[in-house]
Amino acid sequence: MITRKTCEATASRTAQGRAPAVLDEAGRAHDLRGRLGDDADFDNVMCKLSGLVIEVDWRSWDVAALALYAGHILSCFGAERVMSGSDGPACEPAASYGQVVELARSLTGGLSVSERDLVFEGTARAAYALRL
Repeated sequence: MITRKTCEATASRTAQGRAPAVLDEAGRAHDLRGRLGDDADFDNVMCKLSGLVIEVDWRSWDVAALALYAGHILSCFGAERVMSGSDGPACEPAASYGQVVELARSLTGGLSVSERDLVFEGTARAAYALRL
């Protein structure tokens, strides 16, 4: 997994080698204003739909505000390169695990069934070569 701190150099090297790379906690506000779209230019770079509740005001976040971030992530990467992330236990100051799961369901509610399947399972299977 590639965190935002190591993303620039590592994603570039990984993209050249064609190995899958996963950006963690893409909800960080500074990512969405700048390099996230650049990272999406590499077709082997995927992005976790996570880190949203911990990057906003912990006491007053709402689904509508976070939908803007999620929409941008999905627009940049497409459902086939976005995966849901648990945020646990880092999310606990802002939301329970159950709230984070419900948030992810709400944020992906406008996707087709097959796109939601990708976000909640298929993309992770592809990125991590999981066979269940």
